[in-house]
Amino acid sequence: MNNFRRRFPAPRQSLLEKEARTSSAPSAAFEPSKISQLAKEAPSWYKVASRRRLYGLLFPAAIISYMTSGYDGSMMNSLQTVSYWDDYFGRPRGSTLGLVSAVIALGAICSTPFAPWVADKYGRRMGITVGSIIMIVGAIIQCESKNFAMFCVARFILGFGLSFCTTASPSLVSELSHPKERVAVTAVCNTCWFLGSILAAWITYGTRLIPSTVSATMSPSIFRTSSADDGS
Repeated sequence: MNNFRRRFPAPRQSLLEKEARTSSAPSAAFEPSKISQLAKEAPSWYKVASRRRLYGLLFPAAIISYMTSGYDGSMMNSLQTVSYWDDYFGRPRGSTLGLVSAVIALGAICSTPFAPWVADKYGRRMGITVGSIIMIVGAIIQCESKNFAMFCVARFILGFGLSFCTTASPSLVSELSHPKERVAVTAVCNTCWFLGSILAAWITYGTRLIPSTVSATMSPSIFRTSSADDGS
């Protein structure tokens, strides 16, 4: 078990501290890593101009990419309560209605073999850029959907691009964040899922009574396009 724990940074550091406390040899004294010392001694991010700029660029470029996943899930749940959307697409029910929500996951599955390769070969920023461009194309098609099949194709494209962003974003955040704030900044990534979900719910709620297809597809999809554009 100890051999297994030694392969991971946090358990390995705990084991070294424990061995240093229990050992009587002076050479066994535990010395914290330079990264730990840097994280402990560095000032807070808001006191350093370079880190303020870093997080100001990192937040819209990488962290907001997580919003798109929460935005989509909440948007589709909310659109099913909009009568104009239901009438416009021929009142889908049963498995047809389930396809609308499931097809984005199918798109993400299809892009899974390519997303890590792009992020590793061409860099994390390129992975986010490619994913954002694909999602912008999907959102535009979704805005202009004339029938149910076109709407499903648009959601497949959205899911295909989403996988690129969610693969590259965590790596970019963890690699660029300062060790002092790395844990907190990385945790914000997952929190943005709920931010996107809340935003989509209110946007759909606010446009639900517009007596046209604007409430059906255009308004929520336009806001999604803007969020994907922030990532690119």
